[in-house]
Amino acid sequence: MYFLKRFFRTKTLADHYTSLAKEKCKQLKEKGINPSMAIVLVGDNPASKIYIRHKTAMAEKLGIDAIVHQLPADATLSSLKDTLTLLSNTDVSGILLQLPLPEHLTPHKQDLIDVIPPEKDIDGLTTHNAGLLENGVFTGLKPATPVGIMRILEATHTPLKGKSVTVVGRSNVVGRPLASMLSYADATVITCHQATDDLAFFTRLSDVVISAAGVPGLITSAHIKQGASLIDVGTTRTKEKKLSGDILTKECAKKARFVTPVPGGVGPMTIASLMTNIIDAAYLSHELKAPDWPAPQPS
Repeated sequence: MYFLKRFFRTKTLADHYTSLAKEKCKQLKEKGINPSMAIVLVGDNPASKIYIRHKTAMAEKLGIDAIVHQLPADATLSSLKDTLTLLSNTDVSGILLQLPLPEHLTPHKQDLIDVIPPEKDIDGLTTHNAGLLENGVFTGLKPATPVGIMRILEATHTPLKGKSVTVVGRSNVVGRPLASMLSYADATVITCHQATDDLAFFTRLSDVVISAAGVPGLITSAHIKQGASLIDVGTTRTKEKKLSGDILTKECAKKARFVTPVPGGVGPMTIASLMTNIIDAAYLSHELKAPDWPAPQPS
């Protein structure tokens, strides 16, 4: 089994996909196509700036041009739409609207995202791309975190067909698209959320538990059955300024088949999958078929 350990750190797996992206980037440039990413940031959210720094650093490492357009926190709806429209009409491969938005713009989030052309929507959040995924059409761009999670499950040879999978969280960024992907992989998917009564009842039934609730310590060993595969998407900054996941990793590892840690688990795969999305967008923007992204072979 491919480098599966009880604590499954994903650096090696993420490196596999970024290496593929780097090679595809080189091939595109030889065709005269320059893969690029534009990130639009509104305001000065410290966490957002950290995420952007990670994204742009990886892009530049792979030969992908990365440009950040920062608007003031009090930017108007029309000025943000104008910025997204302007970028949409350039030859940039992919466009990303950094979330969260300031409070006055949050109610318009989906309308703003939908300004981005589907073939440049590297976050996979436009209504068009979300609709394709919901209907089992996988030709559109998909959110990077769910793509990364599916790649973790593939690399760890985690069975999905006929298996019970609980997804804790129902956001448009992770929970909902991930549930669709899992369902089309023939898993039996249970979606839980903050209003779910007796969360442990559902998670104890499951062969795979994926938590994206953002509640530190939500999943304990009492929530899982022996041999379950656990993926932790939660990232919460504690009072001690440490990053904490939803799963009590050390405790659950005693029962789990594997558990992804925070940090070092889903995060690197999200970045790697965003890079492959940018490459896909470069192909799609030039009306070319997006490449395949094969999983690593067992060593």
